[in-house]
Amino acid sequence: MVAYDRIKVGFTSEDIGRKRFRMFQKATRDMSIYAKIAYGILASMSVLIPLAAGSQYYPIVATNSQFGLFKMASFFLLTGFCALFCALDIFLGDREIRWHALMWCALAYLAFVVLSFVFSIDKNVSLFGDYDRFAGVIPTALTVILLFLSLQLIRNNNGMRFFMHLFVLTSVLLAGYGLAQSFGIETAHFANANIMGRRSFSLYGNPNLYAGYLCFSVFFSAGLLFSEKRGGWRALYWVALLLNLAVVLTSMTRSVWLAVVVAVPLFVIFLLRQKISLERSDTYILGGGALAAIAFIFATFTRKTADLNIATRLASMFSSEGSSGTRIEMWKSALTIIKEYPLFGAGPDTFEITGMSHLTNRYLDLVGLGEIPNNAHCLPLQLAATIGIFGTLAYYGVCIYAVVVAWKYAWANEDKAQSNAKIVYAAVLCAVIAFSVNCLVSIADIGVVPFYWIALGYLVVPRATTVT
Repeated sequence: MVAYDRIKVGFTSEDIGRKRFRMFQKATRDMSIYAKIAYGILASMSVLIPLAAGSQYYPIVATNSQFGLFKMASFFLLTGFCALFCALDIFLGDREIRWHALMWCALAYLAFVVLSFVFSIDKNVSLFGDYDRFAGVIPTALTVILLFLSLQLIRNNNGMRFFMHLFVLTSVLLAGYGLAQSFGIETAHFANANIMGRRSFSLYGNPNLYAGYLCFSVFFSAGLLFSEKRGGWRALYWVALLLNLAVVLTSMTRSVWLAVVVAVPLFVIFLLRQKISLERSDTYILGGGALAAIAFIFATFTRKTADLNIATRLASMFSSEGSSGTRIEMWKSALTIIKEYPLFGAGPDTFEITGMSHLTNRYLDLVGLGEIPNNAHCLPLQLAATIGIFGTLAYYGVCIYAVVVAWKYAWANEDKAQSNAKIVYAAVLCAVIAFSVNCLVSIADIGVVPFYWIALGYLVVPRATTVT
């Protein structure tokens, strides 16, 4: 009875409010008022960007882009205000700049994107990016700025934990809505709801776009869960993790399945390295969750709709028909564009323009002229076709550099004991790896990309230096 009361009290609104305030205090300890405001804005991105969307029934919405445009606007405004207060901190507050060599790699990547813009076949599109994807020069510059802001504002493990905490709480709302969609419940009246056919896409408009978000929500939930000792909060994080894993299945998205298969074993290895000890309740939940997942998977085998049958979805990965077939043809188109524009690409986010004139006959047989691809559904090919080979190498140079630095730090365990800070750190590392794997065969969405760059910034925080 006493244990139950403790868990119950842990979920009162007053206690939750105090908990979050204490977390914020720890995250912003020794910061100036300007830096605290900037950090608060940065942390708010974990909530406001994922939730940004507009229904076709809202009078204020005068656009067909119910998702990307709202997320891009939120990203633009929040990054701008965050940069303003961070600048005030640098000049009037702490008067310090935190730096890591990763920033030079990011600036090199941005330089290649700018060069690609200079030689772009359509500068208007390349400036902001395609209307649905927003991967132009300005959004790219914002991501590099966000990397710099993360180095300045997320100064320790507590800084990332608070960000992840807000992120995970928000993911519960998105995952809950995604599960409702899988049962045919759609309350927001999104224009493409019927097209998705009971696949979970939540507030991202497309299961492929939501998949990128799930790469972070799954591992952020797991990192907080296995580094938390208090029963009430562990229960909350268990709910978040199970919900997010559930929509990994109901999204019926092969890219996130691949990402989870690759990154989950890595995370388990890091947990074992940190001498993680599971409680008996954890083993029951893991076992029950695994059985429920297996039951759900077998239940889908009886579905006649191909997109809702996991066996059919997995088999289609090795088929040249259907969505896999069209994706292969998009890759062929991308390779043709790369051969034509090898150095600087055709221009940031111009794939839809160039793809129109590089469609294969096979693609036309499968889809026809009614659907022109605006993305290669493979980030390396997408980048190479739009910003060139060197720009693509610079982009992955940033990712690989951060992962190599992080791997060494996450693997170290001199005390041979559990380190909660290292568990959180390993969770962020695995989220970055999962997102990178996901993007090998899918799309990088503007509603997820900011979290990728924030995570990269955090990964090199232990090795960052302070310049006064």
